[in-house]
Amino acid sequence: MSSNRKTVIAGNWKMNSGIEEGVNLCKEIISNLPTTDAEIIVCPPHTHLYAVSTVLKNSSVSLGAQNVHKQEKGAFTGDVSAKMVAETGAEWVIVGHSERRQYYGETGADIREKILMAQESGMGAIFCVGERIHEREAGVYLEVITRQINEVLDKRIDFSKLIIAYEPVWSIGTGKTASPSQANEVHMHIRQCVAFLASTKISEEVRILYGGSMKPDNAESLLTEEHVDGGLIGGASLNATSFCGIISHA
Repeated sequence: MSSNRKTVIAGNWKMNSGIEEGVNLCKEIISNLPTTDAEIIVCPPHTHLYAVSTVLKNSSVSLGAQNVHKQEKGAFTGDVSAKMVAETGAEWVIVGHSERRQYYGETGADIREKILMAQESGMGAIFCVGERIHEREAGVYLEVITRQINEVLDKRIDFSKLIIAYEPVWSIGTGKTASPSQANEVHMHIRQCVAFLASTKISEEVRILYGGSMKPDNAESLLTEEHVDGGLIGGASLNATSFCGIISHA
C-alpha cells in the first residue's frame, strides 16, 4: 500500500457471537494487539454495540456497526437509525455489503442514503463493492465495479469519511481468495473511478480494503500491493489470534 494512506483492518462479525462472547473477544484482541500504526475497527452485531463500546473505550480499537437505516427516523419496525448507532459510540458503519444486496435487495440509491445518514450522524462509512463469480468469469467485473460505484457516490458524499471495500462475492466464506495482483487490479480501478467522480487528490487519499477471505497466511502478500490499504475481515475476525495475526502484517 501507499505510505501516504493509513492501513485499516476492520472485522465484520456478521450475525455471530453472544454479547458476553463478543466482549471477551474484544478484551482478548486488545490484550494481544500487535504494535501497529494501522487503524483497527471491530463491527459486532447491533445488540453488542454498547457493551463492546465500554470495552474499547480508551483503547486504540474503534467501534463500527454492520448496517443502518436509510431514513433518520420513522415507522420502520426492527430497524436502527444512524443516529441511534452513533449514540453507542460507533465511529464507522458497513454499507452495501453483498449480503445486504443479495438478501434484502438493497439498491445503489439505498446505499447512498445510508452513507449520507451515517456521515450526517458523525460516522464514517465502509462502502462495499464486488462482483459475482459469473461476472468474474465473463470478464465484466470491472464494469460491475464501475456501475456499483457510479450508482452510489456523488458530490454529496464526504470522501474524507469514506472507506471503500472490494469484496469479490465469489471469495466470501468460500476460502477462495483473489490473488494479490487480481486484488490490486480492481483496487486501482476503483481509485480511477473515484478520480473521475471526485478528483485525483481524493482518489489518492481514499482507502480501499480487500474483503475476500483475508487470513494471517495471505495478509502480507495482499497488503504489500500498492493499492490495497487494508482488509475487511470476516471469519478470521471472530478469533483474536487470527485477527491479531492479520494486524501484525499491517
